[in-house]
Amino acid sequence: MQSYYCSYSGAVCTGENATTYLRSEGTRLMEFATHTIKDVTLNICADACTSESNGHVCSSFEYDARSQECSIHAEDGQPFGPSVLTKSDGPVAFFQQICVKGMFFD
Repeated sequence: MQSYYCSYSGAVCTGENATTYLRSEGTRLMEFATHTIKDVTLNICADACTSESNGHVCSSFEYDARSQECSIHAEDGQPFGPSVLTKSDGPVAFFQQICVKGMFFD
């Protein structure tokens, strides 16, 4: 049986740990974004957060599918961090970075 370990620290995943994201539809973080990227896909947004491109620390991000806008955040959302999450009426999803140890697929 495989064991899995999740870390919610927003830190860069190292070693056997893999970066993945916990997705919350219709949710926004009540913090200002540290960086915004326009006209990008969800995958490019996630890659920008994972690699902390342009020197911006990223613990979470929001993606607006309609405008294709990516908002990078240095803070974690509750319950993993101090920042408050709020409901959004638009096509926005909040993604919390987590580290997972172990393999999902054989």
